[in-house]
Amino acid sequence: MDYFKALSFCDSFAANKSSMSLDNMKTLLGLLGNPHEKVKYIHVAGTNGKGSVVSFIAEILKTSGFKVGKFVSPHLVRINERFSINGEDIDDNEFAACAEEINNVITGHEELKKSLTMFEIMTCMAFLYFNRNDCDMAVLETGLGGRLDATNVIQNPLLTVITMIGFDHTKVLGDTIEKIAYEKACIIKKGNMCVIAPQKYEGALSVLEKYAEKQQVEVANVDKSSIVIKERNIYYQTFDYKSYKDLKITLLGNHQTENAATAVEAISALCKLGYDIPVEAIYNGLERAKWPCRLEVVNNEPLTIIDGAHNVDGVIALSDFLRSTFKGKKITYVFGVMKDKNYKAMIQEIKDTAKEIYLIEMQYYRAENIDILKSGLDEYGIPSKTFETLGKAIDYSYNSSSRDDVVCIFGSLYLVGDAKKHILAIKKEM
Repeated sequence: MDYFKALSFCDSFAANKSSMSLDNMKTLLGLLGNPHEKVKYIHVAGTNGKGSVVSFIAEILKTSGFKVGKFVSPHLVRINERFSINGEDIDDNEFAACAEEINNVITGHEELKKSLTMFEIMTCMAFLYFNRNDCDMAVLETGLGGRLDATNVIQNPLLTVITMIGFDHTKVLGDTIEKIAYEKACIIKKGNMCVIAPQKYEGALSVLEKYAEKQQVEVANVDKSSIVIKERNIYYQTFDYKSYKDLKITLLGNHQTENAATAVEAISALCKLGYDIPVEAIYNGLERAKWPCRLEVVNNEPLTIIDGAHNVDGVIALSDFLRSTFKGKKITYVFGVMKDKNYKAMIQEIKDTAKEIYLIEMQYYRAENIDILKSGLDEYGIPSKTFETLGKAIDYSYNSSSRDDVVCIFGSLYLVGDAKKHILAIKKEM
């Protein structure tokens, strides 16, 4: 099987709906020899901040000398981005080899083949990849929720981490913060340690702590009051956390200092478990960590920021950053969103800073209709234009902007990945 056949193989599962059970994962992993049982894992769940926390932890561990796998989703441009070891994405040949191994073991198991989802295939490929390459450990991000997420076949993680919990995927996870928090809490396993990031909702924290207590798990809560911002600009920020002075990260936004502090607590927990992680590795790892398309500056003239904010809490964090960084300045937004998102609440958060909003309908089956988005903007009296493609929206924003204007592209990770690709192509032509 070559790389392109492997891509087709993975895509063939895209239309399958989740069985809302871990049975398929257990069956497939059994056929593969249970590779997930042969690597140590740090398991991360939450609504916002998962990817950033995963990246911070993985970079610190890599800097400490460990061979570290990382599994995240979704990808921005290439599916290979989901799987990496020590910062290097899986190469095409190994991607194909993992896909071929899965194809071989499910041949003849027609019922299983019909019911597996693409995310379940991706998760099994991650387990295979990390085991094949003898990783010391891997940092694993849940896809959706926790309790029935494909990654939750991990039964004995070194450590679990819960990032900020908010309202997202409510049709699947529940319509109250307590229900959503319970779904995330179910990655916490008996006897292991758990780190909990600062929570916006008391109800979420209460559920997490009660579940951890029931599982006899030691909890380390991130102390938000111990985060002291020292310097902040559009390129980096420095801050203190507890005894750590002048920590530096290149990820922007107040929420990223909380994510970095969560990673520091996770590393402290690993040290308690006997892992040797030098203090210098914490400093160097935090500074080196990258997480593309999250408040990322991708152009300077006009200043262009892309952000994967795709739910209300994510847009609140984006809006807070823009208001504090560009005080009083009106911003041109390029916006597209999925059907299951509360787009009206997202628009509400940015309407006061909006100069104009350029709407695009993404070429994706879950994308919200552009006319519905336009109607929502009209309700708020926000000037807007619609475009057939993302590229046309970006080109128009650039042609109608002056040097000191700010353009912000957000609404979906699928959108911002394509936006970055388009903008980099523009810069190459200059």
